[in-house]
Amino acid sequence: RIRPLVCLASAVAVGGKAEDAKYPAAAIELLHNYTLIHDDLPAMDNDRERRGKPTVWVKFGEANAILAGDALLALAYQVAAKAPRNVAAIVDVLGEKGVGVVMGQVEDVACSKFEVSEPQTSNIKPQTDDFIYRHKTADLFVAAAVTGALSAGAGEDCISRLREYALNLGLAFQFE
Repeated sequence: RIRPLVCLASAVAVGGKAEDAKYPAAAIELLHNYTLIHDDLPAMDNDRERRGKPTVWVKFGEANAILAGDALLALAYQVAAKAPRNVAAIVDVLGEKGVGVVMGQVEDVACSKFEVSEPQTSNIKPQTDDFIYRHKTADLFVAAAVTGALSAGAGEDCISRLREYALNLGLAFQFE
């Protein structure tokens, strides 16, 4: 739940109130959970557990997991539309960064198909890793910071600084 906190903190950082960003924060968490449900599917990472519990597809079946993820995605936009200001810009950022996450996942899936030639080595190039991390992970951090700032009415200078901060935070998070 770090992404919603980044969203709330960004609103406060630009002079607003956390309350201003509650809808974008909730939308970010809905969007993030949709990505997790889909990421765990057999066609993606084929994970059977997440945080020590059965994944959604294991517990409820693949079809229901896909539908649950789809519903969370739709709900994310419905909730974001309740932001107190800059709704169109907030929804635009969610869409842009949501597509970014998908692009990162596409690259991740493509890279996971490579054969590993030696133990602990892979054919994934550093620039590919960078692309995956920037999009699959960092894009939602950026969306959180930017939508929080937008919901508090921040100007482009503040938003630009928060965008850079969130990108670096997302990249650091990937290497935890």
